[in-house]
Amino acid sequence: MNILVQNRFWVIGWLILVHTSGLIGLNLSPEFFLAFTPLNLILSALLLLGMQERINYMIPLMWFAAAFAGWFVEVVGVNTGWIFGDYSYGRTLGIQMVGVPLLIGVNWATLILAGLQVARHQFLISSRGLAALSVAGILLVLDVLMEFVAPKLDFWTFYSGNKSTSFPGVHNFAGWAITGFVISYALHPYLSRGVNRMAPVYLLIQILFFAALAITLP
Repeated sequence: MNILVQNRFWVIGWLILVHTSGLIGLNLSPEFFLAFTPLNLILSALLLLGMQERINYMIPLMWFAAAFAGWFVEVVGVNTGWIFGDYSYGRTLGIQMVGVPLLIGVNWATLILAGLQVARHQFLISSRGLAALSVAGILLVLDVLMEFVAPKLDFWTFYSGNKSTSFPGVHNFAGWAITGFVISYALHPYLSRGVNRMAPVYLLIQILFFAALAITLP
């Protein structure tokens, strides 16, 4: 058993502390705390991967495949408007290529890994299709919550005609659910393997964090 798994309660405590501090900080001093968003995403992804028990080389390899797939879909989406609607990314999420932050791929991969682990070990779903469907549902819930705060935090902004809009249409949510389903279905045989005890906690923290931001941010 690796050192992160042995100290999982400290790892989970760190995640809770960071997101609680972020929630308070983004309400009090958003510019300062937004600068730490890329670091938080990277560290959270590394910790989630590190908490994978009985890991083999295929899990990180397929995680990178999920990251690339998520990033590539976003590139098509940003530059065509076909998948998610008309939107563009702000500066908060860091370095961009072809109009899409590289960390968007990290976010897709981390959420899909966590979602497939929850589907397999908490929901006890063995069916590949049903597992992918449950991940799509989890991602959809999280996306709805994130859309309430994304423009305020300069994550991304949607447009209707030439004007920005505070909330996207059904097009975006359908694109998120379908993308989540396809990537999860393709990588289910790999990313649902082993046990990751941090996965359900990670997803719960994300949902509570963005729900709280949606309520508290002006």
